[in-house]
Amino acid sequence: MRVAFVQPFSEEVAFIGTFERQYLCSDAFFREIVCNWDAHKHRYVKALMLYGIAPDFYVLSHFRTIRRYRHKYGHVIIRVPVDLGLMRHGFEYSLTLLRLLKRERPDVVVLAGSYYVNPLVPDMWDLTALYCAKMGTPFISMLGGGSWWRQLPGRRWVKALALRYSSWVICNRADEAAVLRDVVGVDAERIIYMDRPIDTEVLYEVPKEEAARELGMDSGHDYVLYVGRLHREKGVHVLVRAMSLVVEERPGAKLIIIGFGPEVRGLRELVAHEGLEEHVIMVLKPVFHETLRLYYNLADVVVLPSFSEGKPNVLLEALACNTPCVGTNVGGIPELLAGGCGVVVPPGDEKALAEAILRVLEGGFKINQARRERLLRSCSLKAVGAVMKRLCELVLEENGEGCSHGGLKRS
Repeated sequence: MRVAFVQPFSEEVAFIGTFERQYLCSDAFFREIVCNWDAHKHRYVKALMLYGIAPDFYVLSHFRTIRRYRHKYGHVIIRVPVDLGLMRHGFEYSLTLLRLLKRERPDVVVLAGSYYVNPLVPDMWDLTALYCAKMGTPFISMLGGGSWWRQLPGRRWVKALALRYSSWVICNRADEAAVLRDVVGVDAERIIYMDRPIDTEVLYEVPKEEAARELGMDSGHDYVLYVGRLHREKGVHVLVRAMSLVVEERPGAKLIIIGFGPEVRGLRELVAHEGLEEHVIMVLKPVFHETLRLYYNLADVVVLPSFSEGKPNVLLEALACNTPCVGTNVGGIPELLAGGCGVVVPPGDEKALAEAILRVLEGGFKINQARRERLLRSCSLKAVGAVMKRLCELVLEENGEGCSHGGLKRS
């Protein structure tokens, strides 16, 4: 079975402002960053590889030549040039990608990436989906975040058409599954609702003292951890202001911010304005899971103060390390933290956020271990890989023998 994972946008876009453009469009960027990146789309590939399926992974790039690389998980990454467009999500187009898919003729294509990123005009996700449909190549759509309701009406029509051509649509939020079924018109039996895979062989609990020693830090402090993009919608500025309240009660508390994005300068200014220079540590670079595991275990609480969110990997990763979480009441966060896996607060409320952080630091919240273990089992590489393998098999059966989709309902 020949499976192609396709990311119809570039990796460079996510790192604008973190690295110089010259580095982003170089072999070094792919070797050092992309080939070591632990993004969920690569974890899906790793999960399939457990069952003897080794997909190729196609990704767009503003580097002008096609080149193959090897990811640390073992699969092949094929760098495909952007032929037209801007270095911006949803505005990158590649006829070269479509030609490669026509030439290679994979049995199944998995469109791994956001399909709501461009609210104005059809993007490369749409074009790839419609091209696969035209060529008779079955494809599986994978939700990468965003909102159906932010699309202009004409844009929704194109997106709905592409989604309805999908053999399966994978999403990880109950509300998204409802929109796909009730609004977009995707057949309910073709919607697969499951969490993204978490590699518990890399992300697991270790003693705080051991993590501190490996990182060269003092285990005697209370550590609050944020991991993610530094964009306004992520609410990190609210977290910084909340830390001013936290340190009034616990003067030894420190906030670690790991990420990159356009809010770096503003956050530095806010930290200085709040007088928190001695309480905030900023790690403004990509941190891979082997090291990120240490930060999760060093942390006493992981916080995600977002104003808008999907169903975030960060909270699942923190729970894999048995670290309590605080998140806002948006997107899939309440669904994920329900049942005793975390504390939920309103977005933008720094006082409520500080109170929740203090509650965890003072021992007023404990993770429901039974719920945590069930959650981690459901999103293990083995569990997700089994579902992905079966989906690919059903796609081939349906296209080769006219079989129905029966036998696998996860919505």
